[in-house]
This record gives sequence, structure tokens and C-alpha cells, in this order.
Amino acid sequence: MKNMTIPKTIWRLLIIAILIAIVSALGISLLTVSVSADGGMGGPDCVHCHDIKGGDEGHKGHVDVSAMNQTNSIHVNLNSGVSTSLNPDNKRCWACHGNGTQPSGHGHPSNYKSPYICLDCHISGGSQVEKYNAPIVFEHYRNGMDIKAATNASTDVLACISCHQNVNEMVLSNSDPDYGHNITDVDKDGVQGGPNCTYHYGRKRTDLQTGTPPYTNCSYCHQNASTAFPFVNADLKNLENHTPRITNPSCVDSRCHDVGRIHNSTLKMPTTVDYTLCTDCHGGKSRHNDTLDCTKCHGNATNKIHPILYLASDGTFSTSNVSAVNCISCHQEGYMGPQVSDPLHHSEVNTGQRWGDYWTDDLSACTYCHDDTKHDAIALGRPANWKGDNIVGSSVNNSYWCAGCHYQGYQSGAHSYENMVNTFNGSGLNIPPEITNGTYAPNVTGFYEHVCANWSDALCKECHGKFVSGYNVTELMHNVSDGSCGNCHYDFAYMNDARNAPTKYVNSTMFNASVHGPSSGIGCVDCHTTSNHPYPEYYWKWCECCHAVQSNPVDDTDRHNVTSDVRNNMVDGVSVLSIIDCKTCHNATSYENAKTNFGLCRWCHTYPDKTYE
Repeated sequence: MKNMTIPKTIWRLLIIAILIAIVSALGISLLTVSVSADGGMGGPDCVHCHDIKGGDEGHKGHVDVSAMNQTNSIHVNLNSGVSTSLNPDNKRCWACHGNGTQPSGHGHPSNYKSPYICLDCHISGGSQVEKYNAPIVFEHYRNGMDIKAATNASTDVLACISCHQNVNEMVLSNSDPDYGHNITDVDKDGVQGGPNCTYHYGRKRTDLQTGTPPYTNCSYCHQNASTAFPFVNADLKNLENHTPRITNPSCVDSRCHDVGRIHNSTLKMPTTVDYTLCTDCHGGKSRHNDTLDCTKCHGNATNKIHPILYLASDGTFSTSNVSAVNCISCHQEGYMGPQVSDPLHHSEVNTGQRWGDYWTDDLSACTYCHDDTKHDAIALGRPANWKGDNIVGSSVNNSYWCAGCHYQGYQSGAHSYENMVNTFNGSGLNIPPEITNGTYAPNVTGFYEHVCANWSDALCKECHGKFVSGYNVTELMHNVSDGSCGNCHYDFAYMNDARNAPTKYVNSTMFNASVHGPSSGIGCVDCHTTSNHPYPEYYWKWCECCHAVQSNPVDDTDRHNVTSDVRNNMVDGVSVLSIIDCKTCHNATSYENAKTNFGLCRWCHTYPDKTYE
């Protein structure tokens, strides 16, 4: 019998023909599905096999392409510029699982199991940045330029995923069954596709945009304690407005965080909360005395400005300025800065009201002299307008601060008494009392017209420095004592210990009961004519200066003609109580000759009744 065996070549051709017929009958393109190099199916029409609504029951895949096609899908238009005759949904697949172009041949692209990740497209320098014009992430991620977020993530891509994949509201609803596949976990997030895959189902949040141009609504995350987004620092969920006042700036103010969407490079966060930052908005204010930084009074341990705070005298901070520190709490109660006496003494008798209406308490005394200078670079305030060559905090030995306010002849450097007058007038305040019977000398009982050898602070301290232990001008200015005679001479401890002049102590009880006591109407300076120690000629008047009625004082013939009514004992119409110049009664030429020859009247007139021929 003849051998009827069919050649192997014929058999192979028959098998191929049969397969082609079967494939054609099933409607599967030979260009679409083929056996790839690794033995799997492949081809450019990805969605045909991988869409959950694949071409037939045997080719239903894992990806919900319809969910990816939603208008609020973050990758809905990815790689849309590529031309193809296939289903356009494939373009998205080629961008990440290929090189962006339609794969050639019938196998999978070389990187189909290791697709590109967030960093390749969205971080500056990524390998795919230029291809798809993807928005670049500059801020609000682990390595943000100014604003860092998710800093506890071990990598940048995991920082992205912490919000975009691990927060439900950032993922579109989908029907991905996620029953397993062979894609490599390139981004190391522990997820290989599936319903939470942000690359497939990431959701646009245009609902979080506001304004023109659009920017992200900061309050959605930063003023929302229940936000689903992860925060390394939970305090950042509860940021209060910078201030509860009507001047509260917007987050997107160009001087604060600037405008932009959450990842834009335009957003910024100040690296340091300091004077420079504050004055970007508060340009009319400076550091106190140009030394005290704003955060000392308006910050706290971490220099937060959400909200801005106010320092209280107990060292705590509050959003209310009702109990905020002031001049007294800092400079009298010891919180900070140079300290002055508490209570303040700038004449302790009828403080601020003795010679007129100047101030009523310590705080108003501060503002009367220095104005409200808590935000001024020169905290000295008003005195800066007439300080001249005087130096703040200097010794009293070479300063004339007192004269600047109280002596009409004051002149120091380029400043004069007029500068002081103009300053207080310009503020609508009373001019300080002038002490030489000038324009602003008080016309009230008790005023003493000063006749001084000079107008230095050192001389003022002689009568007005009872409370001052040192020679610092700051101490003197804020601890000025009453310049009345009794304030010093009635105080034995002061005269004995501080002045080393116990013989000048006057027992006030005994004096008040004496003929020259208060009931006489005669004051100390009626007899003690000096206003500094010593007066050039004498310390006091003799008895006969007031009580002798002498018609011929030169010849001294009627010196025992005495009177008890000294106020009406007149010389050329002037009461003897008011005369302090020897030449009013004595011949001026003889007086000057005596001074020239002997220096002082006391050279001869050692005692009232001792005369020399």
C-alpha cells in the first residue's frame, strides 16, 4: 500500500491557516494581539485587553477606562497630541507604559511593567517633563523650595502619594477589580494599580480653586481640623487668621504667601519671622528703639504669626491687646529694657499737676515726654528734637537735659529751647515750666525763680537728686525729687548720710513753731537767697537786711531802727524780702571795689555786728 503521509510543511501551513481563520472569525486584529517576546500577549491597543470592558469575556482587564475619561480625571488629556487610528484612550497608556508614541510591532513596550512615576513628569529635571507639558511641582511636597509638606515621607514620590493616593477624596470612583497583575511597584508605595491608583484615577480638585487667576483655597486644609490630608504638624490644620482685626491680610497677599495653586513656584513661605518681614506690611512701624525685634512682643517661642500675638506683663501671649505690655510693665516692672523708678518721680509732689496740667499717672507721664514710641526707631521720642549734644544714658557731669525743657536760654549743638517749645506746641501739649521767670514760668504760689551759676544737670542734681544714688542722667530724669528746701533739710538721714552735712539739718517741728515758721508767710528763700550752693556773695540775709529801716545804709547810722513788718520795708519800691543783690542798697562802685580788693563781703563782714574801721 502506498505511503500517504502528508509532509510536515503542509501540516504547518494548514495549522496557521486554521488559526488565522479562527482569529478573523473572532474579530481580533493580527496587528493588535500577538505573542510578545516574554511569551505574553501584547500590541498597541492596550485598552482592548486591559479595560474592564474589554473586547470579549476572555480579555477583560483591570483598568476602568471610563473612570479615567471623566472630565475631572487628572490624566484625562495626557498625551492627547499623538495621532493614532486606534482607540484614543490608548494614548494615556503609552505615555507611562511606553515612550509616548504608538508602540510598533505586536509586543509590549520595553517599560510596560515599569511605568514612569510622578517624579518623571512633575518634578523639575524629570525624564518626561518636556514631553507632556505637565505642571511642575515646586511647593507643598517633601522637598518644596519654600513650603515643605509630607516631610515624614521617605521619598518624594511617597510624599506625592500621601495626598493624591491615600486620601479618598483625591481618587475618582471606579470599578477596578484589582484582582492582581504583574506591574512592578516602581514607586514603592505598596500598590500595583488597583482602585486607589492615582495614576489611573487621580482626581482634579478644581473645586478647591478660587479667585482670578485661580489659586488654591488655603483654608480648606489649614483651617480645617477634620481635614483628611496628612499633616506632620497638626497645628497647621488650625491656623488662625493673622489678626482678628479688619486689616487681616489674605494668605495670597504678595507680601505673605503670594498667589498661586498649591504646587506653584509663586507660592512662598517666609523663612524667618522678623523685623524685615513685619515691615513689608507694617511699613510705618519700626523696631522699638531700633533694637527690640517685633517677635519679642508679638511672637512666641516658635515665632508664629497665625495669629499675631501680644505680650502681657506676666510673660504670656494673647490674641488680645487689652493686657499688652506698655512702658510701665517693661521699664518699671522689670520685664525688659532700661529700668526707671517705680513709681515714677519727675517731681513727686502732685505728679504732673503741680505747675499745670501735664500728666495724671505714670503712663501718661511717659507719653507726655516720649510720645507713643513703642514702634519707633528712636524711642526717646520728643526729646530727640532738642537733645543737641546731650547723650542718652550719660553721666550728669557733662549734660544739660534739664535745661532743655526748663531754661529759656538753653542751647546745645543745633538745638535750642525753641525746638522744645515747638515740639510740645505741635502736639497740643502744655510747655514744661520754665524756672527763670520766662514766658512759661508758672504763675502760682510756690514757684521759685532760679538764679544759677550754670544750668547743668549736675547742678540740678544738688537740689533735685535726693532719690538718686548715682550720677546717671537716666536715673535723675526719672527720679527727680521736689526741689523745696524742706525736702532735703528736714531729713536728717539724708543730710547726715547722703550729704555729709548734719549741721544743715533743720528740725521741722521746731521751725514750724518759730517766728519764721509757716505762719509768718516767709519762705526759706526769702532769707536764704541762694539757689545753688554757694551763692557768690553769701548764703543768707542778715537780720538787719530785712528788719532794719535804714535811711542812710552807707553811713550805717540808723541800723537799729528796726521793724517787724518786713514785707512793707521797701527800698526804692521793692520789698527787702525780694532783694538779693547787694548793690540795691549799697553803692555799686564801693561794692565792686570791695570785691576786687577782698573777694567777698564776708572778708570784712564776718558777722552782722562786726565792723572794721
